[in-house]
Amino acid sequence: MVFDSVYEIMTASGTVRKTRMIEFFDGELLDSRWVFTNITGTGSSAMVTGADNGFAVTTGATSGNQSTISYGGTAPSHFCTNAAIMIAILERPVTSMSVRAGLAQGPQLCNACCNHVVASENDTNDTNYQITTEDGTCLNSVCTCTAVDTTRRVHKIELKTCDADLFLCGGTADATSSCNLPNAPLQPVFHVLSRASGTKSGRISYMEVYNT
Repeated sequence: MVFDSVYEIMTASGTVRKTRMIEFFDGELLDSRWVFTNITGTGSSAMVTGADNGFAVTTGATSGNQSTISYGGTAPSHFCTNAAIMIAILERPVTSMSVRAGLAQGPQLCNACCNHVVASENDTNDTNYQITTEDGTCLNSVCTCTAVDTTRRVHKIELKTCDADLFLCGGTADATSSCNLPNAPLQPVFHVLSRASGTKSGRISYMEVYNT
């Protein structure tokens, strides 16, 4: 399923354009607005050679190592906690790892306390894709009926006043979280986590975020 883009085809006539970011992850270097962060371990990041292969974030070589790209956690966060949409194209090429895309207060999407998060997750430790939300104190996870896999897939999150929806196949939401919604200003984040020894690389080839 292909979701409407870019900002719902440049917004409907008569509406006021709101804050948005669009990243195609192409060219030789990552745009300077993005910051690479090692959460644990020492990883790396680079554009992937080949058409539409996007950008790879690679963890360190120890199980549990995590690395991300984000706006760095110190730059202004411009996206609303109750009226924002994220669309991303992700790939988890191998097993024994997790890839996540979403919005967070800080530069990570892991299940850490004192962070505000809404994220789509493809984790080899889970049976199905899921949406996670965190309000700075507690985490809530809701599974879809779609099995995790190693294929490239479009993820869409819609963050609303009372819930957050995850779409993987278009049409109706594949999962909805209505608990522990984030309530702090948010920034885009792509997060890769290793589940076994050896470096693990996750890929992102597109991300779009906008306030609704």
